[in-house]
Amino acid sequence: MATMEMNFTVRCPAADVFKALTDFESYQKWQTGVIESKILSAGPIGVGSRYRFVSEFMGQKIESEGEITEFDPPTRYAWKSIKGPFPMQESMTLESAGDSTTVKMTMTAELSGFFKLAEGLVISQGKKQFESDFQKLKGILEK
Repeated sequence: MATMEMNFTVRCPAADVFKALTDFESYQKWQTGVIESKILSAGPIGVGSRYRFVSEFMGQKIESEGEITEFDPPTRYAWKSIKGPFPMQESMTLESAGDSTTVKMTMTAELSGFFKLAEGLVISQGKKQFESDFQKLKGILEK
């Protein structure tokens, strides 16, 4: 199982960071390779909400659907894949300190096929991409 853990800090209240991280339909604004991100469930976002996510990573198109498994604004949310090339889970925990918020992200995946063969590269490239994406989000939120 591949695991990736990252932290980033942004000068912004946790509520604003949480809102941005859970606004799945705006992911194209700050996440590299996102082709489509769309909420599939009606009503407000919460535990059990589902979404569709299409992206490109390392030259591979990835289509998946996810389900929110934890939703505790503004401190934590988590999701798991329910359809896609391999099982994945991700959690985001937000901690406030003064006028800043630190986000702790943990992602695990049971890679298969091409991604399993290149697991070390997948983790390395994934971290680089997340770092870049979080810097974009930080730039948006700190304006």
